[in-house]
Amino acid sequence: MTGQAGNFSPLFSPHRVAFVAILFFAAAAVALHLGQAAEIRRTLQQGRWWWIAAAILLQVVFLINQSALYHAVYRMVRLPVGFGRLLELVMSAAFVSAVVPGGTISGTGLMVYDAVRRGLDAARAALANVIFFIFDYLAFLVILLLALFYLFSRGNLQSYELAATAVLAGGLGTLLLLLLLLAWMPALFVTLAGRLARTAGRLSRKLEGHAQHWEEKAGEITGRLSDALQAMIKNRPALLRAATHALLVEGIGLMQLQALFLAFGQSPGAGRLITGYAVGVLFMIVSITPQGVGLMEGAMTAAYTSTGIPMEQAVLVTFIYRALSLWLPMIGGFIFFKRTVNRW
Repeated sequence: MTGQAGNFSPLFSPHRVAFVAILFFAAAAVALHLGQAAEIRRTLQQGRWWWIAAAILLQVVFLINQSALYHAVYRMVRLPVGFGRLLELVMSAAFVSAVVPGGTISGTGLMVYDAVRRGLDAARAALANVIFFIFDYLAFLVILLLALFYLFSRGNLQSYELAATAVLAGGLGTLLLLLLLLAWMPALFVTLAGRLARTAGRLSRKLEGHAQHWEEKAGEITGRLSDALQAMIKNRPALLRAATHALLVEGIGLMQLQALFLAFGQSPGAGRLITGYAVGVLFMIVSITPQGVGLMEGAMTAAYTSTGIPMEQAVLVTFIYRALSLWLPMIGGFIFFKRTVNRW
């Protein structure tokens, strides 16, 4: 590593990777204990391995589609980054999000930093990542609402599931409101930035001389972002393309789980399949652990068993799914991350 890229090296250590691994295997050990290890081992030995191969292939398709969603969003905000480069960054971010403090925010920071190193507009890169997560979470919210309706119809809906959903919906609604205000009422943000700059100047004489410059800079950035958002909102084909890729993110994840259920037994049916997936992903999003390790596995296993799926099948499907969706991109991402940093 050379130059500023070398600043990333202290963030990584074997201890952080070990921490993620310990959480994952601790959750697996608890699941094995609760699910009768002998029965789980027997089910594993009887597995149909071609369905597991299909799930692995779907994980590759998932990463390609995720990169296509980023590509669609980058094009909407007029950032000239190719699909191949974004695929490399998506893989790198998968590694960074798992082993660097800050999780998903760290992965986003990597993508913004890459834009800066390439001489692109950092503000637009940050905006593109925010829009990516809005599309991603809106698509997931559709799946989540279907799952909550299924749980409610069976009388299994829990208060903590509603609370986690409220946190996600509230955060998503706030982001959407801020983006709409930025698009159509940018003067509000310029005024707020000016007040903050002047307040900082009054609190510190060292900052007082920079207040006017910061206010002018905020106005310039806000104007560029507002123009980009207005152009994006009016570009219906681009919005449709991004929405399609966002829905495919959820669809491919469900197809992976379906393949794994077929590998270790029978299809659970659409209702149960969606419910376990939605509850697991929900607690991955709101979890404080890296990528929801430990919490997501427990939540997904519990959701599936609560709908009548045998414990041994729920445990195997959940943990193999997580091995594919967490560890496979993380290991591959380490290789791509080294290539990304070397290019800087």
